[in-house]
Amino acid sequence: MSPATSCRPKSASTRKSGSRPSSSTASSIRIDHSNLAELDPNAPPFSCNGADCYRATGLVISEGIDVGLAGALSKNWNIFGGYTYLHQTYANGELKGERFRPQTPANLFKMAMSYSIPNTRWTFGGNMQYRGDIYAEGLNWFIPDTPWLIEQDGVWLFGLMAKFQATEQTYVLLTVDNLFDEKYYSGISVPYHGQVYGDPRKATLSLRKSF
Repeated sequence: MSPATSCRPKSASTRKSGSRPSSSTASSIRIDHSNLAELDPNAPPFSCNGADCYRATGLVISEGIDVGLAGALSKNWNIFGGYTYLHQTYANGELKGERFRPQTPANLFKMAMSYSIPNTRWTFGGNMQYRGDIYAEGLNWFIPDTPWLIEQDGVWLFGLMAKFQATEQTYVLLTVDNLFDEKYYSGISVPYHGQVYGDPRKATLSLRKSF
């Protein structure tokens, strides 16, 4: 069976109220995949000619929604946001009904706001994002017949921004990512591959000039 893919947009709109334009989008998602290759979590490490073993997934169905919003609450106050939900499951075979690639969050939410202080050159802002729970599981080949499980609950991340417009072409920007220094996995895999941590708290100061 060859892969079939469809993505059905539901609505998209743009409106303007006085000097405060805004736009919003919403779409439903339906994607059918056939025989995708995925890492076999139950195979011994490097047992396929010295490399990792992969297996075919059969039919996988992905369904969800994607919504976004961008607009101005006032002349100086802007807001942006988005939410994505993607539910992926095996549609046939021995894994039928189970979650496909649970290492990928099913829920993603992002929001950012900025405010330019009137009659000054300063703009301040903040952002937040939510990454839903993730996990990976399989059999432990170092301890026979023992399953392994690596999981992480949903994570909230926050950031701040300050901008000074020195001239029309030049500005100084300070950003702080992962404000509360949350320790989390940005990706997980089988134990012998190791896990990938997300970036710790980081502050960046930059000078930018346009020509």
